[in-house]
Amino acid sequence: MKIAGLIMFLLFFGLPIGIFALVLKKFLGNAKKDVWEGEVVDKLYNEMEDDGKTSQYYTLVIKTAKGDRKMSVSATDYQSAKVGDRFKKVAGRLSAEKL
Repeated sequence: MKIAGLIMFLLFFGLPIGIFALVLKKFLGNAKKDVWEGEVVDKLYNEMEDDGKTSQYYTLVIKTAKGDRKMSVSATDYQSAKVGDRFKKVAGRLSAEKL
């Protein structure tokens, strides 16, 4: 009876957690492999209100050799970045750095 309980526990809790961990690992692995370098061509600001709470989203549009890509940034990074600044994303890191 204890083995049946353990199997049920693993099916209902262990399997979903395991699948989530594998998907997360694959996503982060692909993000870390990404390599690019480019120049800021635009800065986007979006403000959304939901249930009385306002959320602010800051995005930099970066022109790379493969086309434009959008990169979400913090408010501080958004304020300090200027059109024409260069960013580089190296393998092994999750975020790009300003050159």
